[in-house]
Amino acid sequence: MNAAAVVVGAFVAALGAAGIIEPRLLLGIARYSVTPAGLWAAAGLRVGIGLVLLAAAARSRAPRALRAVGWVAIVAGVLTAAARVDQVQAIVRWWLAQGPVGMRLWPALALLSGALIVWAAAPARRRT
Repeated sequence: MNAAAVVVGAFVAALGAAGIIEPRLLLGIARYSVTPAGLWAAAGLRVGIGLVLLAAAARSRAPRALRAVGWVAIVAGVLTAAARVDQVQAIVRWWLAQGPVGMRLWPALALLSGALIVWAAAPARRRT
């Protein structure tokens, strides 16, 4: 399960890096997500990510951190499932209004979270 968590972390970090380099790339994802079907897909993805992280936490370098990030992902998934399209559109408009620096702060958080997940879930190096 830790390999799946490493993949999840790499995915999250890659999205964060893409958002830092060109924040408008994330706008395409946001446009898809701001539909009823897109919100359900995003919710399912977030809950799935959270479950993978919870399953991998026990055998990780940082079990508490991985559990915390896993629960945050699950709660975010549940909140996403409960959100209305107009609420999510308002969040996207707010994000776009933050300007270039502000638009890069959230992807930077994703990059750091993804790096934490990869580090925590990756096998520890053995000294020889």
